[in-house]
Amino acid sequence: MSISSWEELPLDCGDPAGEHAALVGAGAFFDVAAGFFRVQGPDACDFLQGQVGADIASLQPGEGAWSLSLTPKGTLIAPTVVYALSGEDFLFVCNLEALDALVGALRRFLLRVKAEITVLPGMRARVLLGPAVGQLLQDTFAVCPGKAAPEITGLVEGFHGLDGLLDSPDTVFLARLPEGGLGDFFLCEPGRNSASDAFLAEAGELLRYAEIVPVGRAALDGYRVERALPVFGVDYGPDIVPHDAGLVPRAVSLSKGCYVGQELIERVHTRGNPALHVQTLRFTGDTASFEEETREVLEDGVSLGRLTTTAFCPEWGVVGGMGLLKRKAVPGAAVTVAGVSAVLLAGGESA
Repeated sequence: MSISSWEELPLDCGDPAGEHAALVGAGAFFDVAAGFFRVQGPDACDFLQGQVGADIASLQPGEGAWSLSLTPKGTLIAPTVVYALSGEDFLFVCNLEALDALVGALRRFLLRVKAEITVLPGMRARVLLGPAVGQLLQDTFAVCPGKAAPEITGLVEGFHGLDGLLDSPDTVFLARLPEGGLGDFFLCEPGRNSASDAFLAEAGELLRYAEIVPVGRAALDGYRVERALPVFGVDYGPDIVPHDAGLVPRAVSLSKGCYVGQELIERVHTRGNPALHVQTLRFTGDTASFEEETREVLEDGVSLGRLTTTAFCPEWGVVGGMGLLKRKAVPGAAVTVAGVSAVLLAGGESA
């Protein structure tokens, strides 16, 4: 799930160490502001197949996939998650700040096409993540009296696990997020300007009953750095080549037909030479006086790029960092950031 206003997340929820333990243990959740829009109509599938990176035609009803939208030159507009509600109805979830650009790009090509784009009101969504979160959802709702166990293998509408807690349970759904990003499931209320405080409070109590706890930005940043999981709007933005952020091939089908921006994607993929790549590092020097504003990564005095996230990483026991660095930055290289020594680690994919 792409994050809107990451800096607005609380730094912690009272127990940073316990929050990180929940992320790698039972499960955790955090709230985001997300953009939602639907593309519907007899030509919706064919239209989207030529507009976005994902292989829309291969999605079965209830299935979701990572995708992205590109400019005609092949640079990124924004990544998305797309769900097939039917063969003629597709739901897109995106970073709220990228919503207008994504919808505008699609509408520019919506000529003589039997499809329409509907922007849903902005919504808060609750992202659930952790290795045990799926089983905890199943176990909790199966044993709660009067609450049916939800199906959690695709898109779920009318999430019965919240019956009796919400005024309009038919407006709530739980969706599985595609693999490879920051989160496993998300829960939201489509059709409202935002999730009500009552909804979030009641859903939070139910999740806590399942031992799924809230987490803040400090624990999430450490978790992301440890796994090389940059997110749109935090570690990278629009106008980059998608390969630089690890979005190819996860958000792009390399086997389907033509789509907007395909030429650059295929050329960079074939040559295998993106200018940047996702890189993490561990600090080996004293970070007590580390200046957050000074994030340039230097190797022998030469700049490799800038860190976009730094955080204490409990699994490493030290502060770590992450950014999109030049391709010549290789794992094992000794570097400095603001005069503090560090060593480069392997890169990863983006969220």
